Amino acid sequence: MQRIDLAGRLSDQQKLCTKLEAEVTSQQDKITSLNISKETLEAECERLHGQIHEADEKFKSQTTEAGKREETLSNKITDIQSRLEKILKKLDDAKYELGITQLAYTQVVKARDQQVSQVQQLELDLEADRVKIHDLNNSYKKLQEKNDKADLTISDMKKAHQSRERELQQRLTSKGREVRDLERELNTLRSTSANAIEKKEAVQKELDAQIDAFKAKSQSFDDLQKTTAPFTQTIVICVDVSGSLVSIMHEVKQVYRETLLMIKLSNNDAKVAVVVHGSRTKMNPLPAQTISNATFQILDSINGMDSEDYTYCMEEARSILHAYVGSKKLIILIGDGNANCSSSTSLFTACDQLKSANIQAHSVIIYNGGSVNTSVAMRDISKSTGGRVENNNTYLSAVEEILRHQREEHFKAL
Repeated sequence: MQRIDLAGRLSDQQKLCTKLEAEVTSQQDKITSLNISKETLEAECERLHGQIHEADEKFKSQTTEAGKREETLSNKITDIQSRLEKILKKLDDAKYELGITQLAYTQVVKARDQQVSQVQQLELDLEADRVKIHDLNNSYKKLQEKNDKADLTISDMKKAHQSRERELQQRLTSKGREVRDLERELNTLRSTSANAIEKKEAVQKELDAQIDAFKAKSQSFDDLQKTTAPFTQTIVICVDVSGSLVSIMHEVKQVYRETLLMIKLSNNDAKVAVVVHGSRTKMNPLPAQTISNATFQILDSINGMDSEDYTYCMEEARSILHAYVGSKKLIILIGDGNANCSSSTSLFTACDQLKSANIQAHSVIIYNGGSVNTSVAMRDISKSTGGRVENNNTYLSAVEEILRHQREEHFKAL
């Protein structure tokens, strides 16, 4: 019985072994298939890794190129922004200058209208004076005619008087009793003659008074003409545009333009030369000429800022003014008070020569917040030539006073 059980178990185990072997064979086939698939997958993975590496390298190259492009674009944007800021700054400056120009134009138009009004009034006064002169001439003719008639009457009366005197004398010698009557008549004739002479003198005094009044009117008209008439005048403006004025350059330009306007309003025939110093690129002086747009725009072409040189500007000013004989001359310095120079000896030699020629150098100092820390200052130059020192709050009235003084000196010498 045990054998039968063992045989059954053995048969079952054999079946199980057979089944397991079949299963192992199946699993081995699957493993083989999986190995084949693994090799295929490894090959595919290797191929994909190659593609990924290639794609990665390409991506890196594209990223680098994109970075360069981005950097280039960033630089271009920065440059465009910088140029835009400069353009905006120029636009603001242009707007500011336009405002200044419009203000100056308004002032010039106002001054011109005032002058036109004055001229029109003068013309009306002159026409009225002409009418008065015509009336005075007519009155003078009438008075002259009266005077001539009075002279003729007096002459006739004198003749009649002489004739009457002779007659009376004859009658006196022959008729003594009529002496008193004749003397009375003689006194009457003398009184009439005296009255005629008094009337003539009164008419002559009235005529002289009217002539004196007309001369006074003519003199006042001449004096008024002297306040507006052009005359020969040469002015040199020296402008410091060095680095120490970079923060107040707009004030320097404003002072320069307003000084030109003041000169133009004071004397339309004034010749102005401009010496700019302190620019990195040396600028040639603007020759003396009547004020024009070129005179107003010379400071627009400043190229960088360096150090000022007052020896150069004063020698140039002396050389320019030396050529104008018989003209009223002066120098106006515009700066921050410092007066660096290449040679103080040459500078003060030029100042002494200007003083000897009675040419004054007046200073307009625009303070930039710093201190005057050089051995030579603008006030020293003005002091050595007998000129004035003003600041940006007082210079307009001072320039007007200086120009008026030169006008008075010119017409006083005529």
